[in-house]
Amino acid sequence: MSDTGLVVLLVVGVTISVALKGTGFGRSEGAVQELGPLKVGGPAPDAALQTMSGGELSLALLRGRAVLLEFGATWCGPCRAMLRPMRDLQARNASRPPDVISVDVGESVDVVRRHYATHKYGGIRIALDPTGAVSERYGVRAFPTLVVVDRGGIVRMINVGSIWNIEPVQHVVEELAGP
Repeated sequence: MSDTGLVVLLVVGVTISVALKGTGFGRSEGAVQELGPLKVGGPAPDAALQTMSGGELSLALLRGRAVLLEFGATWCGPCRAMLRPMRDLQARNASRPPDVISVDVGESVDVVRRHYATHKYGGIRIALDPTGAVSERYGVRAFPTLVVVDRGGIVRMINVGSIWNIEPVQHVVEELAGP
């Protein structure tokens, strides 16, 4: 390959890399301090999610409780894999459980209902963000994304991607539950 060909290849590679980072695909996985407008230590945006029964779940009404939001979709394999660790986390904190809410993004209630008819979700609340407006307010660009919010509505943890070891989340939830 000529020197000119190598330069063109390098320029194309850098251009693609920059473009992907701008879309969110270049974000690293794992615990992050900020995700778009969302920042650890900052307020969690208020939002209204749709419940499976067609009602509304206002996140502001959950103030006073620790909340774990898991943004995902029924087609997302890693999101489905998160159900068990989230059920375990809730069971391990039975005396003062956090509100664990699986937020299904961009799908209809019928699709979500069919999915959960065949998957065990225990005491996890299932909520919908059919238009993606709530996930956009939270800066979600990849599934699953976990957000832990304390009793005062402050974001305490953000994790992008699957967590196979739920211990870091467990530790934060235990701290938030208090005595």
